[in-house]
Amino acid sequence: MDIIPQHSTRMVNMKTIDLFAGVGGIRLGMEQAGFTTVFSNDFDAKCQMTFDLNFSDPSMTCESIDDLNFDEIPDFDVLTGGFPCQPFSVAGKRGGFKDDRGNHFFTIARLIDLRRPTAFLLENVKGLLTHDGGDTFNTILETLYKLGYSLHWKVLNSKVHGNIPQNRERLFIIGFKHEKHASKFHFPEPETLTTTYEDFLEDKVDSKYFIQESKVYDALQEFGVKKGYSYQWRYNYIREHKAKGCIPCLVTVGKSPIVKQGWILRHLTPKECFNLQGFPYDYSLPAIHERHLYKQAGNSVTVPLIKKIADGIRVSTA
Repeated sequence: MDIIPQHSTRMVNMKTIDLFAGVGGIRLGMEQAGFTTVFSNDFDAKCQMTFDLNFSDPSMTCESIDDLNFDEIPDFDVLTGGFPCQPFSVAGKRGGFKDDRGNHFFTIARLIDLRRPTAFLLENVKGLLTHDGGDTFNTILETLYKLGYSLHWKVLNSKVHGNIPQNRERLFIIGFKHEKHASKFHFPEPETLTTTYEDFLEDKVDSKYFIQESKVYDALQEFGVKKGYSYQWRYNYIREHKAKGCIPCLVTVGKSPIVKQGWILRHLTPKECFNLQGFPYDYSLPAIHERHLYKQAGNSVTVPLIKKIADGIRVSTA
């Protein structure tokens, strides 16, 4: 008879809630690490379409976090949330707490204070560290410390810590109610990248993604595109991503990265962008305009990296 380690049963039963769930990247990583999701929420109806194709128990509630009745959220042990990054991202206007989306953090803090979870995982852009001269991040830390939580935070890169060939740097804040748990937590260590973006490409791609006779095509030919590298069209010039085999950080607007597959120059498909966030190849995408799918992939997280962080939380709280 197999003997199950004593902590395993407890870990399987640890319950999480998934705020700003998007298309389910954090939920997927947490569940791969053995956690059970009891509640998922996001305000974006298009994200809900993708989410509900892949998860059913529970399905996503689609409303603003500010409208949630906290008393109706099931009991949970770990809170997770990739709260909106646009107020802090260098790609946005960086309105910070002056942007209503920036204030969603304080709603999370109120929920943490009310329900006192064992741990939480928060994700955001690296720019949060330096926004408003560092004052914004200091306010976040001060708020969480005042709630009585011990904190770890670090910027991790998907290609360095997740074995996914995407240059994606994101800030992770991990909080523990008990210092004994916090003292045992460690972020994932850097590892050798063993994959390239070519490992995540589809075999058959619709010709609508091909770059044919156009200003962009001419610029790429003049630039001298090399197989194994990725490129971006920056309005009037070509930008080459310096790391061979990797793509730049996926974003929510504009065209996806350009690659050379055989003799074809083309954009990555939405499915390939999900692949390059570490979603399973059989992850279902709805029949909606592809701009929504590109946005969803760009807004999501790298699933294998979340799984590694979740493993650390699981071990620390055993």
